[in-house]
Amino acid sequence: MKVDVTEAFRERNLLGTGRIFEASTKLSVKARGVSVSLIDPWFFNSDITAELPVSYERREEPSFTREDVSASFLLTKDLSDYVTVTGGYTFQRTSLTEVDPSQSIPDEDEDYDLGAIQAQIGFDTRNDIFF
Repeated sequence: MKVDVTEAFRERNLLGTGRIFEASTKLSVKARGVSVSLIDPWFFNSDITAELPVSYERREEPSFTREDVSASFLLTKDLSDYVTVTGGYTFQRTSLTEVDPSQSIPDEDEDYDLGAIQAQIGFDTRNDIFF
């Protein structure tokens, strides 16, 4: 049996500034986590949207426990009604604990950091009756 519970909150006008605040929690039999995000739809008074998501997740498996902490900085620009371009940087720190010795690899580091640069082009035609 699998049970997942997710709760989310969104404030579309944070303190009257026009910024968006999002928060969510996730709870399941093996995992739990929380994430928050601050979105500025007019970054430096431009038509670029900036997003700063931060998250934490803990997952308990039979042979190990994994904890992930991540933060990103993303910039998005609408090129047309259907096309968006997004770029950004993500940093994630992962920690493995309670590793079963029979499942581990010798000389393998159980903690690691990951940095990633991302670029994405999106094409969205959901509101176009011809697609």
